[in-house]
Amino acid sequence: MAQVTAGTATARPRAQETQDALVRFFKGLGNAGRLRVLEALRQGELCVSDVVAQTALPQAQVSTALSCLRWCGFVDARQDGRRVYYRIASERVGEILRLAELMVSDHAQHLYSCVVLGEEQEQERQFAKADLHEEDLEE
Repeated sequence: MAQVTAGTATARPRAQETQDALVRFFKGLGNAGRLRVLEALRQGELCVSDVVAQTALPQAQVSTALSCLRWCGFVDARQDGRRVYYRIASERVGEILRLAELMVSDHAQHLYSCVVLGEEQEQERQFAKADLHEEDLEE
């Protein structure tokens, strides 16, 4: 029977919490719409209509993406009259994106050939299609 010391007992939950937070962190970046919004914001502070214009995403999708990115701490906002302006919250967010681009440029072939990621992406597409179909039925 393994002994558990006080330090080990508390270290495991903390490690698990950190791992769970990292998974959520990368999920926050793991959406094409949210990444497009972040890419637009890398140019500087923008209001929703400017993000829509730069990304060609529907306004509702941009608003949802900004809400998530703000909630998760990737983006900050400030209000100026009736407009809200968004900006990347920290230089570290831009640095993470830059590092990810470098990794992709070095490993793109491997990323595209990964069967597991391909299956997950196909499942996400099917869920998105089902959601769109449900919206059509509701109207």
